[in-house]
Amino acid sequence: MLPTFNFPLTVRIHIESDGTATAIAKRLTGKGGYDPGKLDFERTQTLTRKQVVALRTAIADNKFWQMATALERPGCDGTEWIFEAVRDGRYHIVTRWSPSDKNSYRQLCDRVLRLGGLDEIDAYLRERPKPK
Repeated sequence: MLPTFNFPLTVRIHIESDGTATAIAKRLTGKGGYDPGKLDFERTQTLTRKQVVALRTAIADNKFWQMATALERPGCDGTEWIFEAVRDGRYHIVTRWSPSDKNSYRQLCDRVLRLGGLDEIDAYLRERPKPK
């Protein structure tokens, strides 16, 4: 997540062959639209097989692997939501500019942030201005 006026957040999830996973969450100090800043927070946690299955189901339900990489960017200020994945050696990236709270892609990204333990995302989302 790369917001113009707030701190960038990222979560990397590495899924093992046994179905367990590790989530590594990071937050930077800066503003994504200007200077991302320096690392000020990092958390690593283990995900259960149940969490991994739910994530894989959400990715499939969103048809992530068939999504266009990018759509037209409608503005200057907002948040870029970036989701990258590798499956069977195939890499795919999808980026969307400020999708609404009800957008299924946005909900998928929110799920990953929460799996990484970035609970403060809820406060950030409450504080951000609502789209007009």
